[in-house]
Amino acid sequence: MEFNKTEYDKEYRKKHKAQFSVDLNKDEKEELDVILKQHKLQKVQFVRGAIKNLKKEIEMKKYYIYCGTNSYKNLSGKWTYECETSLNKNDRYIGIYEDYDEAIKIYSSIELEKNEGRGSMYTDYKQLYEFDTDTFTEEEIEDNELDMEKMKLLEEECADNN
Repeated sequence: MEFNKTEYDKEYRKKHKAQFSVDLNKDEKEELDVILKQHKLQKVQFVRGAIKNLKKEIEMKKYYIYCGTNSYKNLSGKWTYECETSLNKNDRYIGIYEDYDEAIKIYSSIELEKNEGRGSMYTDYKQLYEFDTDTFTEEEIEDNELDMEKMKLLEEECADNN
């Protein structure tokens, strides 16, 4: 039997290749075609590059859980905010996580409390943030010195809301 390259290629594609198709808006498809043509790229090169960039972007994401307690004083029958502290029973949960599922599991397990007495009230709160590792230096991340204004708040809950 003689070697049939066409048949071999067909069988090879069946075993080792898979189709990837997607519906784009016409203007997006036209824009993509222009970009590919300008840079002399094949569609497969584009998809491989997109996969590589997506992996890199995912690796750069981290999740930060912050817990604290707000303190209030009762002044003339009205609760007045006094201060905020992270020094409470929830300190063990404060941390940075690489995996979103792990972070949300820990975040969800944190129980919040509200305590009132002797003219004072304390309410716990928790926050889950997302940030890119290139936003902060390694030292800032290691020392947990993160500017929350530079992060994206994903979840927030306060014992007052319960």
